[in-house]
Amino acid sequence: MLSIQEQDQLKELLEQKKRQSGQRLRDEKGRFITTQSHSNQTEVPSHGHRSVKVVKVKGSYNSYLIKDVWFSETDKEIMIVLGIFGLLAIIF
Repeated sequence: MLSIQEQDQLKELLEQKKRQSGQRLRDEKGRFITTQSHSNQTEVPSHGHRSVKVVKVKGSYNSYLIKDVWFSETDKEIMIVLGIFGLLAIIF
């Protein structure tokens, strides 16, 4: 059984928690919205040689798809530029 002092501490902690959670925003389903803004797709640096992309599943709660990424954004840009140069070299 809790002592009176422990009960008072517990009540105080619960009140602090209520005040903190009252300041957080909620979505249409009543769930807390994260304080950091995240996009739906995030490229995650991997520890190995494989890079992956984490994609949030729309309409679900804490569900994500893990997709392998073959090329990074900079690799894609370099390939586009080289492709344009190659195409121009063939034409002229």
